[in-house]
Amino acid sequence: MKTRSIKVEIVGDAKVGVPFRPKIRLCGHWLAQAGFPMGSRVQVEPVEDGKLVLTLCRPCAFQTETVAVAAALDYATKTADAALAIRRAAARQEAI
Repeated sequence: MKTRSIKVEIVGDAKVGVPFRPKIRLCGHWLAQAGFPMGSRVQVEPVEDGKLVLTLCRPCAFQTETVAVAAALDYATKTADAALAIRRAAARQEAI
């Protein structure tokens, strides 16, 4: 599995008094491939300056099913996007 570089984002709004703070967002199929299925809980442990360790707290009871559902949803989304693109192209042709 490859190493990833992720930006530490800034969240907050000084105009309404919400102080700025750092935020790290992780998302992608690679998380499930690394053993972090959707719906599971993760323990985040700071081990030293600039280093965090993520540990799966409790495995998701339906890990295999969860990954299968995610793959099906991804396929359905891509299929729906393709169908929408075809309908839009047809509508543009009719407008010409």
